[in-house]
Amino acid sequence: MNNVLVIGGSGFIGGHLAEKLCLRGYKVAVLVRKNSDTKFLKLLGVELRLGNLLEPYSLKEAFSEIDTVFCVVNVKPVGKSQKDYKEQLSRLHAEGTRNLIKACKINNVRRLIYFSSVAAIGYRKGVNSYDESSEENPIEAYGKAKLEAENILKETSKNREMDITILRPPGVFGKKGRGPLKKIIFFVEKRCVPIIGRGENKQSLTYVGNVVNQAIFVAENPNAIGKTYITSDDRPYSVNELVNMVAKVMNICPLKIHVPTWLVIFCVSVLNSFGKLFFRREIINKESFVAITSERIFDGSRIFRELGYKQEYDLTTGITRTIEWYKKSKNE
Repeated sequence: MNNVLVIGGSGFIGGHLAEKLCLRGYKVAVLVRKNSDTKFLKLLGVELRLGNLLEPYSLKEAFSEIDTVFCVVNVKPVGKSQKDYKEQLSRLHAEGTRNLIKACKINNVRRLIYFSSVAAIGYRKGVNSYDESSEENPIEAYGKAKLEAENILKETSKNREMDITILRPPGVFGKKGRGPLKKIIFFVEKRCVPIIGRGENKQSLTYVGNVVNQAIFVAENPNAIGKTYITSDDRPYSVNELVNMVAKVMNICPLKIHVPTWLVIFCVSVLNSFGKLFFRREIINKESFVAITSERIFDGSRIFRELGYKQEYDLTTGITRTIEWYKKSKNE
């Protein structure tokens, strides 16, 4: 797979993937839209190809002379009503995925690595551990859209029309990331960290460097064709553990304030009532909040066990690199 196309390369994970592919010696092209932020991509020296998954006529030329496609797409909820956000999510992951498959077939591209999410698995009350065989029950629009895309891809893969591998990352942190770990770093720096509940609930997450390594690894491994893999670390982490690790790396001893879960749920309900009244959307996704404050462990051992994958970055290294970027970005 010498020639690769990254869809979503201007985003967080996609940008890291494009960079790693360049370092590995691949000839990298990135599908971009007219309004995409391409500053970083231009610095990488990748080929920029104009196109949009929702505009099939724009894809024929963009997919030409490509061996492997990596698809890392999403819709940002910022500035959208809840209704518009859900509609755009569904359209991108259903219609967009069908257009993606069609463009690959027209250009004889067989290999596709698709980034889904553990959100496609969802959450079940009373269940705290999930793997690739778990019955899906997505509880939010994002997870439902990703599962819809997965089902379309699995049908194509089942018919042996393409060589597809689906990846389901959990929470991903790292340079340019805006997830929960960045918030923990912010509060530790302020020396006061609010923690919902006791902070003992465990969650699965991983460093972005591990996710892109896994994507390239499965793309190069024929035994991964037709499979789905959760790309989490080899063990979950509690909120308290993450706070302690960040504090240790930053050499700070913050005050931890444990806020009762019931109080936070009440505040979320009030905020969302105002959000629906004035902004036509929830300010905080209630389903996502329930999932985050519960214990959800996604077992990512399958890729290690079946394919012999070896993880490059441990938690300490990932957090250290993320903190270094966080400090540097504040001064720019």
